[in-house]
Amino acid sequence: MKCATKLGILAAAFVLVLGQANAKEMGGKWGVGLHQNIGGASGLGMKYWTGKFGIIGNLGFHVWSPEEGDSTSIFLLGLGGIYNLVETPEANLGIGGIVNLALRSRGESSFHALIEIPLVAEYFLSDHFSIFGQVGIVFSFVPEEGSVVGPELADGFGFSLGAGTEATAGFTFYF
Repeated sequence: MKCATKLGILAAAFVLVLGQANAKEMGGKWGVGLHQNIGGASGLGMKYWTGKFGIIGNLGFHVWSPEEGDSTSIFLLGLGGIYNLVETPEANLGIGGIVNLALRSRGESSFHALIEIPLVAEYFLSDHFSIFGQVGIVFSFVPEEGSVVGPELADGFGFSLGAGTEATAGFTFYF
């Protein structure tokens, strides 16, 4: 069974069994950690919760410098939000919307935009540390120069569900 299918079944069971009782209070908490979006932006992640709604951001930077040929630099930025559908003392399940932007410099610059709608399950190991996994839908707007993040794609529009990066994970330390 594919990872995305397993995560979907687990998320559905989570919603049905756990309900809304004794929710973990996240309002006013912020955290940093390692985040990987299904749209491709990975790196330093930040979250701020205003209650059931969380504001999220990712910032990444990648550099490749081959012995021959042009060096490549990629800047990644992901901005969006998550709304918790289910909150429990140990875990939250939410749905979100994230815009991922990538800029690649290799000789000429290339810009790539992706929009993702993730289902996010976050499990709290303590009041200050959580791990999370996500799966979802990604809409990709590939530039003429090809994909900046993810698989090498040609110019055009793409849509994926369960293709390429099926699920991602990360961690957050909350203050």
